[in-house]
Amino acid sequence: MRWWILLAAWCGLVQAAWAGDPGLEAQETGRAALVQVRLWLDLGETGKAVALTRRAVKLHEQDPAWHLHRLRALHAAGMDA
Repeated sequence: MRWWILLAAWCGLVQAAWAGDPGLEAQETGRAALVQVRLWLDLGETGKAVALTRRAVKLHEQDPAWHLHRLRALHAAGMDA
């Protein structure tokens, strides 16, 4: 189960960030989010990891240009999903 959550996080967070802003800052934000998802999985917080991944994908689907700002806000707030 862990591998598909990481794959979903990669697709939903990193790729969505690159689509909205292909710059280095977007890549760093996506990597930080992926690291947080991996940390939650290591701590057994599967629900938090899945929630953050779903939330990022949903934000990207709603408005691809705006979601990156929300990911940054989540990151600044400790990635609480």
